[in-house]
Amino acid sequence: TRDFLGPAAGVSGSAPKAANFRTSTITQPQGLVGGGGLASKQSELSGFGGAAVVKSSLSALRQQYGGPPSQGLSASSAAATTYAQSASALPAVALARLQSDFGEAPVGMDGGLREALGAVGVEAPDEADLEKMWDDVTTINREVAAQPSTWAVAAGRPNVAYAEAWGVLREDALRGGAEGSAPVVPGLGVVACREKDELVGVARTKLGNDPMHHRLLQSVWRHLAADEQAPLRVGDHWTSIGFQGTDPATDLRGVGLLGLLHLLLLAERAPGRLQAGLAASRHGSRHFPFAAASFNFSKLAVDLLLEGKLTSLCNAAGDAEHVVARLYVGAFCRFLARWEHERLSIEDFGTALRDLSTLAARSPQLLVREGGV
Repeated sequence: TRDFLGPAAGVSGSAPKAANFRTSTITQPQGLVGGGGLASKQSELSGFGGAAVVKSSLSALRQQYGGPPSQGLSASSAAATTYAQSASALPAVALARLQSDFGEAPVGMDGGLREALGAVGVEAPDEADLEKMWDDVTTINREVAAQPSTWAVAAGRPNVAYAEAWGVLREDALRGGAEGSAPVVPGLGVVACREKDELVGVARTKLGNDPMHHRLLQSVWRHLAADEQAPLRVGDHWTSIGFQGTDPATDLRGVGLLGLLHLLLLAERAPGRLQAGLAASRHGSRHFPFAAASFNFSKLAVDLLLEGKLTSLCNAAGDAEHVVARLYVGAFCRFLARWEHERLSIEDFGTALRDLSTLAARSPQLLVREGGV
């Protein structure tokens, strides 16, 4: 069986620990937690040659503009070499980029750095320009700090519906929000083929500092936690709805935002089964991580699509998104019902998942029909 979204580890052990999907093709950078969008403000600040200047450490500069300096260089020589390498793209970095390594006060370059810059043929900015750069950085920082974070803005919005979120995320995926092309599925119709690409794109999209990403995550929280207040972006509270750590992004690495979309769909389509499943997941001795378990079934549905097991169903329906969504709902609801009926425990998760995977591959139409509740 081909594995297009990365391997899924089974749930095992006495402490509930579920699927940790990993997708090597996702390269979109993850957003800053609770950030105010400093990156979006950089274009407002011009230094020498119009380059944006932000305050960061020398190590960040080395990583972004030329890697680590050669062994044996002094701090000044290393900074000068890095400065020279990036001079054409960022010649105004001397103060803002090196400030944390050469002192906290905006006093300009020390003699060693100025001399080292001269030795590699780069003219250092004068003190007045450095002072102005520092003042501009301070102004931008104050403006950014005064802006509400993307997370806070999303908290003031109502829950997003599955259809709206899917519409936005599919367009983002098509515009290049996630890297890599989806595998070709022979025989898949034109519309279903396009939706297949969109599904894979959303499944490869990381949770970032994006308004829709945050609205989606907060909507999932409100449905699953039955709490209208948006929580902190990172914290232990996420484990109460079945994430395995303090940051939901960690559990989403293999199914991306599709995992959140499917949880939202389950809340809309089968709220009774959702609440019963959540209650079962919190049982004193038969608990399991609800959200992380759900992601296994999102992955199963997409894998079956890419393996060609859903081609006839998709062509008959004229789409792929609804077929995949209904198969997810049907498979996960079957899992939740079996968990309660057979009084399964965390050690049984792998067996239950394998059995449902076999059923889904053999009779996907059964689960798709059940998923249309």
